[in-house]
Amino acid sequence: MESWIKTRLMKKISLSIVLTSVFMINLSSFEARAQMSGPIESLAEGSCWVERGYPAKVASFNQSSAFSIEEETIMGGLFQLSEQLENDSQLRVGREPLFDASFHLHCSGHGAYLVLNIEVESTGHDKQRVCAWFEVDHKGAKLAEWGISERKEGFCYGQSPGEIAVGVSSEEEMQRIMGQLYAMPTWSQKIDSYETMSFGLGIIYLKNEYWGQEQNLIEQLNELKKFRFVEAQQIFWPVGDFIELFAH
Repeated sequence: MESWIKTRLMKKISLSIVLTSVFMINLSSFEARAQMSGPIESLAEGSCWVERGYPAKVASFNQSSAFSIEEETIMGGLFQLSEQLENDSQLRVGREPLFDASFHLHCSGHGAYLVLNIEVESTGHDKQRVCAWFEVDHKGAKLAEWGISERKEGFCYGQSPGEIAVGVSSEEEMQRIMGQLYAMPTWSQKIDSYETMSFGLGIIYLKNEYWGQEQNLIEQLNELKKFRFVEAQQIFWPVGDFIELFAH
């Protein structure tokens, strides 16, 4: 046990050293390309005031907080996202994350979120985009949730990783179709579990190694014509306004 803990600790230290050096190089280039200042803009009927630029300045009145989104905020968020992707999936942040990323602020009556739409690397597969939401205030950024990005750039809401929503008429129909899928080796190795929700909705949960391949599997399931519909499971967030923080 002690050996395992030491190995895990050294792995995290090595990851931190690599990410620190890479992110600092990228941030210096990113900062030079960023729009440096702009007018103060009001979001969500005055819930937030934002001055875009690098750093971006935010006043979130529902949080009673004023803060800047700057290098330390971004690095802290990227470290958290890197570790979460490593723990949850076969996805990982690449060596130049900031050159293919979009940064937005989302503001609502629930407060402010930093929203990052970023291209990541997928082990053995094509690159994938991830949508990460961070709670943000004067203390910094805290990863709230991440999902698969439904957009190639710009603001995003995210789709639940490893989850596929399907339409069924009943729990019995869901069980029957899933029995057929489990009998197919190409699907039994991909599916972790499933459940039937109310209102004719079923959820198929994929094994972790297939996270990031949701869209391809959705297309394959649609071709089987077994479900009334097959689509990504959306992540829902409070209604509010987005604003791009950095024009780069």
